[in-house]
Amino acid sequence: MNKGWPEWIHLIRAYHFTPPPPASESESEAEAEDEAEAEDENEVEAEAEAEARDSSLILRFGQDRHHLLLLRDITRELTQYIRSDLDALHRRVKHIEEEDVRADNKRLKMMLDCSENRTRDAWRENDRATWHYHHLRRWSITVENLLPPPGGPGGNIRGNAGGQGGAPPARECTYSSFMKCNPTSFHGNEGAVELSRWFEKTESVFSISECAERNKVKFAAATLQGRALTWWNSQVATLGLEVVNAKSWNDMKIMMREEFCPPEEIQRMEVELWNLRVKDSNISAYTQRFNELVLLCPEMVPSEKKKVEAYLRGLPENIKGETTSSRPVVLNEAVRMAHTLMEQKLQAKAEKIAESNKRK
Repeated sequence: MNKGWPEWIHLIRAYHFTPPPPASESESEAEAEDEAEAEDENEVEAEAEAEARDSSLILRFGQDRHHLLLLRDITRELTQYIRSDLDALHRRVKHIEEEDVRADNKRLKMMLDCSENRTRDAWRENDRATWHYHHLRRWSITVENLLPPPGGPGGNIRGNAGGQGGAPPARECTYSSFMKCNPTSFHGNEGAVELSRWFEKTESVFSISECAERNKVKFAAATLQGRALTWWNSQVATLGLEVVNAKSWNDMKIMMREEFCPPEEIQRMEVELWNLRVKDSNISAYTQRFNELVLLCPEMVPSEKKKVEAYLRGLPENIKGETTSSRPVVLNEAVRMAHTLMEQKLQAKAEKIAESNKRK
């Protein structure tokens, strides 16, 4: 100890820095029991917390299972509802299609009835006109027998009646009147299609000018120019003018077709005529091209029946059956029926498109 320090300082140091004496055995046992009790309490609390957590999980699992079952039932009901709506929609669409078919059949039936009525009316008018014709003819013969001969008494009356009251004699078509109708010229270099159009134009001028059959070849030859005129003059020089002018218009067409339509081009057009079909519902273009090919390929369709069969072959399936069932005899009947049916189909299609656009 330092001699300079007070004595109480040493006492304090001895009190604080001196370790406490060891505890007795009884005190150690008490502390162990307290620690054991604390551990038991902690274990009890932990078990209680675990039980509470397990019960919470069980309750939560039960709630989730209930929700899942409820969701499953809702899904089933919703699926049944959607399926029933789809079935109803399919039935509605089928019903609409059946109504459209019935409407089309009704329109066709009305057209057929109308055509039959018109046909019956036409036959009745024809019978009536035939009856009137024969009746008037009998009266004419009777009156003619009652009239005196031309040289006898009353002959002047008959002659005046025939001269003044009768119709004026028809004027014969002349070359000048034929040319006033503006016929088309043909040079011989235009090809088969233009030759076909020249035939059509020339026949139209024949009809307008009321050209006589004996003048058709002469007047048509006057419209030839260039190579075509040279060829025609060679025919006249070979066969003679009288023989050439005595030919019919059909003979002239055959001669010109053989000269100005090469065989390979005719073969190509025959193949085109055989494979000709309606494209994109454009039946007007089909009919126009068909008429041109028929005019240029007469060997393929020599009769009116063959023309009708070839025309029906190129029609689309949606109108071919109905046109065939109408049994057209001539080509014009088949053309009119096909055009009418195609217009109806296009109109019905346009109405459906407009209706669908309105629903959207």
